[in-house]
Formats: sequence, structure tokens, C-alpha cells
Amino acid sequence: MEIQRNMSIILNMFRSRRKQSLSEFAEDLEISRSHLQALLAQKSSPRIDTVEHIANKLGIEPRVLLSGSFVDAQLDVIEQLLGLINSLGEIPDDKRKEFAKLIYEIVKLWGEEEVEERDK
Repeated sequence: MEIQRNMSIILNMFRSRRKQSLSEFAEDLEISRSHLQALLAQKSSPRIDTVEHIANKLGIEPRVLLSGSFVDAQLDVIEQLLGLINSLGEIPDDKRKEFAKLIYEIVKLWGEEEVEERDK
């Protein structure tokens, strides 16, 4: 199924970039190791609340997990920005989440420009 494949690709990309073991990544996502393993192996169809939970933990939109529409270069930028956000611990959680969403929108726009340049 395409959705399972897309989710597996995005999860593998994040795990690889973070250089985390399966257990470490599952702990960060706050899901069981076996559930993560099933998602990565495309043997599980996650519930929508699980998709939302994982996306929230990764700081991305749920549709990114389902559609696989993610430019690899965007991940570098997002991870750096999320690191900055996490270091700003004085910002309340609700404001931090809103900040992350705005940064994500900026990165999406930036990625669209890169795609347009490549297509020329």
C-alpha cells in the first residue's frame, strides 16, 4: 500500500538522520519498538491518531507521513530549526508548536523554490 510505503520512507529518513537505534527512535516517538518495526517494514496500517502522534513528535504535518512529499534537503533544515526550538526552553509548549509549524511552512516554500530551480 502506498501510504505504508510513504510512512516507512519518512520514518526511516528521520531515524537515519538522527543515527538512532530502533529502540531509541521508538522511545522518542513514544511508541513501542514492535509497532515502529511493523511501520518501518510496512506491515502495519497505523490509526489516524497514531499518524498524528508520530507527526507531532517529528514536528511535521501528518500529511507528510502519508504522502511522502518531503524533500530530503528540507529535513536538514527542519532538524536544525527544531534543535533551535528545543533549545529555547523558555518558550511555552503551545508557542513552541506554533513556531515549529511556521518554520515548517517556510521550509516548504523554500523546498518548492528548489524544485522549481531543478525543473528549469
